[in-house]
Amino acid sequence: LGHRPFNVIRHDQVGKLFSVMYNALKPGGGFFCRGNVKFPDHVDVLDQIIEKWGLAKDRPYPMFSYIEVALYMHCSDEQGYLDYPKCRAVMKEYFDAGKVTESDYRLIQPLISMAEGTKFRAFVPKEELEKNIRSAGFTGVEWHFTSHEFTKNMPIIKLTK
Repeated sequence: LGHRPFNVIRHDQVGKLFSVMYNALKPGGGFFCRGNVKFPDHVDVLDQIIEKWGLAKDRPYPMFSYIEVALYMHCSDEQGYLDYPKCRAVMKEYFDAGKVTESDYRLIQPLISMAEGTKFRAFVPKEELEKNIRSAGFTGVEWHFTSHEFTKNMPIIKLTK
């Protein structure tokens, strides 16, 4: 099992991750991983999520659950690396504009508190993942999506040797 394994390593190490996992498995073995994936039809929805959930009183999850992946994708460079200072500035703008509550703003702070230069890959393009999965040798690839709107860019990927 891997939670965001391809998001916490350098972009040039993603292929090695999948190769190591492939080699660690017995024939028929499986590796389940989940992470932030940017699909070809991706649309930046951060503003819409803030409008819908920012001040909602009846949401079943904390605000950061709804915005984490969208915020990270909104504040990333072309290779998917997160710009933490940009995240802080974007969230401060929403807070200053009264679009998120003070308590939600405080709860979001740990998600955006890392120093400038910290490397977290907020997303990996789907095409890059598929290329690295294929080159590692996996024969079975299944993409599974949960029903939560905030996990649409965070599929569970089942890889079989």
